[in-house]
Amino acid sequence: MMKNILKIGTGFLLGIILLANSGNVQATDGTTDKPAIGPEGIPVTDVFFSSHSGSPHSYSMLTAAQKADLDGNGYLSDKELQLVTRMYIPVLKESPEATAAGIAIQYTKEDFSFDFRGVEYFTYLREIRVDQTMGRESADGSYTPEWKNCEYLYGLPNLATIELDGGNVTTFNPGQCKALRSLTYNKITGFSTLSFQRNTTLRYLYITGSDQLKTVNINNLKILRKLQIMDCKKLTTVNASKNNKFLYDVDFINLPKLKKVPFSNFKKVTRLIVSNTPKMKKLKIKKLKKLKELTLVAKKMKKIDLTRNSKLSTVLIDGQKKGITILLPKKNSILSFKAQNAKLDDKKASALVKMLNKKKLQSIDLQHNKIKKINLRGFVALTSVNMDAKVSVSR
Repeated sequence: MMKNILKIGTGFLLGIILLANSGNVQATDGTTDKPAIGPEGIPVTDVFFSSHSGSPHSYSMLTAAQKADLDGNGYLSDKELQLVTRMYIPVLKESPEATAAGIAIQYTKEDFSFDFRGVEYFTYLREIRVDQTMGRESADGSYTPEWKNCEYLYGLPNLATIELDGGNVTTFNPGQCKALRSLTYNKITGFSTLSFQRNTTLRYLYITGSDQLKTVNINNLKILRKLQIMDCKKLTTVNASKNNKFLYDVDFINLPKLKKVPFSNFKKVTRLIVSNTPKMKKLKIKKLKKLKELTLVAKKMKKIDLTRNSKLSTVLIDGQKKGITILLPKKNSILSFKAQNAKLDDKKASALVKMLNKKKLQSIDLQHNKIKKINLRGFVALTSVNMDAKVSVSR
């Protein structure tokens, strides 16, 4: 069973279950006036939340309110609202009550949506995750989950982290969330191009498993620091500009059609992972002068030129189908070097070792190659050597 976490104060965590209610209150397309709030605070009642949201998911907000009502008086004071800083809402296939009773629930298309109305009362909320990746099952097939009334998120002044798992997110505009620092899209649908309006706060962007996505444009994310894109099988292009001056950490993982990435604009990047991107035949990263950590897993790349990346300290290269030529800076400070499954023979391995810094190198791993013998004499800082058992190592 998936549980929600409400953060209480700074050190105490209270787990609650936030279920998508399959029951009696049906969502409507009309608007609902905001219920009046008395001096006692927000009423912790189903009538209050459902009258405002008109949504089958009002139960989720109600459950959060019930857990925060620590004095049990049926109202949420401002002090109690301050306790609710994190909310995780899974949209489950079935409620545990129905499962225990052996009841077969018949879901409608409306049950495959999530309505954010009601969330605006939790004004101290810093983090929210709504998970529709588990989906719901119906007798006549599955529906694409949708997000409704996302604008109710925009007025939350402290909301810094949003994770939307599954569903159509075309109605959500992250640029309207003024405090947003971290955004995660997991298995999203609804568009082939993802671009962002100017956002002065977003620092971390994670995109995973979005099969319709073909292009990602981050030009307007001027203070973005971390970009991770993985498991998007149709993605071909990532657009970035020189405006992305603060981007330092980039991951491109399991992107079978990715071809175009303007690495020359990633001048501040210090950490880069490029893994399983078979359409990317070359890695043009000469202008990444600040790069310190590189991980490359590529079966078809024949050559990797790192001669301009003099600040590298960690290099991991793996998964070469036909072998690869590796060029390192003449003056480098590489501390850890790993080249597995790179089809290296004695000649290539010897040439590679000569390029490594004998005073700096601490760890070397050349397993799963074609090496029979290797000379590591003179590497005074070397403490870790990993070779196949058959390799003769001179030290």
